[in-house]
Amino acid sequence: MTDGERMKKLRGALKDLVEAKGCECVGIDISLTAHASVLRIYIDTPAGVRHAECVEISKRVTDYLDKCESSGEGWFPGRYLVEVSSPGLERPLLTPEHYRRFAGRQANVILTSGKKVRGLIVSCDDSSVSFEVEGSAGPETVRVSFEDIRRGNLLFTEGRGTKKGGGGTARK
Repeated sequence: MTDGERMKKLRGALKDLVEAKGCECVGIDISLTAHASVLRIYIDTPAGVRHAECVEISKRVTDYLDKCESSGEGWFPGRYLVEVSSPGLERPLLTPEHYRRFAGRQANVILTSGKKVRGLIVSCDDSSVSFEVEGSAGPETVRVSFEDIRRGNLLFTEGRGTKKGGGGTARK
């Protein structure tokens, strides 16, 4: 099995662990470094994510990884770190479903070329997403293939009467 296939299998197993707890598995990021492997899992629920849910999922994932390692089928060479968190206000956009769900919201994407696109998500299909961006002559639509997106995330835009920490009271 190739490294890519192994990581895909791991992501599937971890997604199942997260969803068994009743959470959405927003995304999984695996970074292999010289000192340790870092596994970041982003979770969400309709009511938001509490610290206790992050702790519970972290424990479940660590128990699973330890069990695999003790059976001789470890996923990572050497040490590994597990981080579980909510995706945050500027949550990552990892799948076409994420872009569809957040149509009408501001997003930022970095393309594989290094170019950045920042604008309103207008529409999305399984192969690309359209943004309304501010051009020199006014708003224009830019269509980007998912193959060309290295990373994407929502942009927090502070509205009247809101605070970045959430909630807030409306001003009159």
